[in-house]
Amino acid sequence: MALAALSALAAPVVAAAQAETSSGTLSKTQARSLPPVELTHRVMDLVADLLVPSDPRPTPGRTPTRPLRDLAFQSTPRATWAPGVCARDGVVVTFEPADGAQAPDQGADTPMRAASLKASTRYHLEAPPAREDDYYDGPPPPDAQAACGQLADQDVTFFSAPTAEAALSGAWWLTRAAEGAAGPDPAYDIDCRVATATPESCPAILRRLSLADLRSVWPCSDDHRGAQTLRCWTLKVWPADKTYELRVFAGRGPDAAIARIEVDEQVLTGETLND
Repeated sequence: MALAALSALAAPVVAAAQAETSSGTLSKTQARSLPPVELTHRVMDLVADLLVPSDPRPTPGRTPTRPLRDLAFQSTPRATWAPGVCARDGVVVTFEPADGAQAPDQGADTPMRAASLKASTRYHLEAPPAREDDYYDGPPPPDAQAACGQLADQDVTFFSAPTAEAALSGAWWLTRAAEGAAGPDPAYDIDCRVATATPESCPAILRRLSLADLRSVWPCSDDHRGAQTLRCWTLKVWPADKTYELRVFAGRGPDAAIARIEVDEQVLTGETLND
């Protein structure tokens, strides 16, 4: 009798939990009460709704010959708390033979299992930022979300950075670098480390840069050698068919300007993998 009464009391709770589970949402109460395995599956289902494969689809008539090595997925671009900065999340899943390293290689039909995953976030700006430090007072507005979402179907480049704020700073200083090199006499010192460089080589490289050339932004060690401490940003840029690493040293404060840029040419290497 007592068991029947307890079951009757529990039924509405179970029904509510099942309804929430099937609704495509998850509450904190449910997350705290679900068994670990069930919670993992539930969250993975929600994450799957965010992602689409980012690998190019197979070429018609081309038959794969090697085992599955990895698969990449990406989310729809979203707005961030930094105005004008869109973010896109990516996940790469790597695979290993399901029967271990000693399993016979069956080519593209080799049974594989997920071995590891790596998540990252990349950023994109459609236009140069209005200032280096900029934040919404609240969540990004709907028009910003809509503008970022439209990038999903466009062929645009996203670059890596530790945060949206760092992405904004990198875009700001890249724009300042191009503007500062526009005249006959650059507005800052240039340490040009480009092979076969001439006095005009690095100013010409810098003045042609645009946000579409940006591939990564990372902070580097401040320069304390002068009277003023200079902040440092490392920018990887890829204009045309060459890659350069810029180390941009700039002051602090609202009127901060670039003091020096070091320009290094990077050597691109690659490998060709059979499918």
